[in-house]
Amino acid sequence: DNGPVWYPHDVAKFGHRSVGPLRGMKSDAWEGGHRMPFIARWPGRIPAGSVCTQMICFTDMLRTMAAIIDAPLPPGTGPDSLNVLPLLQGNNEPVRQHLVVSGRRFHSLRLGHFKYLEPRAANQNQDARQQQRSLLFDLQADIAETNNVADHYPEIVKQAKSLLRQLQR
Repeated sequence: DNGPVWYPHDVAKFGHRSVGPLRGMKSDAWEGGHRMPFIARWPGRIPAGSVCTQMICFTDMLRTMAAIIDAPLPPGTGPDSLNVLPLLQGNNEPVRQHLVVSGRRFHSLRLGHFKYLEPRAANQNQDARQQQRSLLFDLQADIAETNNVADHYPEIVKQAKSLLRQLQR
């Protein structure tokens, strides 16, 4: 499932932010809307206590489970699924280079540690000038998505826009 539904009044009532330092909640373009921990235990196959920081997606479980049981998938099955078994077994080399996230009237793209949000993606309540700006966040330095670095990395914005258009076809 995606991130939790947790409004400001829930934070006040329970004294707890269910998304921790992340911004947003379920169905948002922000990390709090879709970033979830993945915990796996497989004695003898997954090193105990290991941590992997690589990006995966729930859709990747199709190819991963097929690889675990050595089952071929029919052609065209799970075109957006990748086998992340090497990550589970301790290899920390990236398997997934990018990830498109869709939600209510938005698309965003994770590109390594950068996250691009197309204009008007983040919040329909922003003024018109803000809605036209591309948003780019360096999640390695700013997990809370507070500092738009699009002006500092125009080449990454251009690459992300192009890749997002290509993937949406």
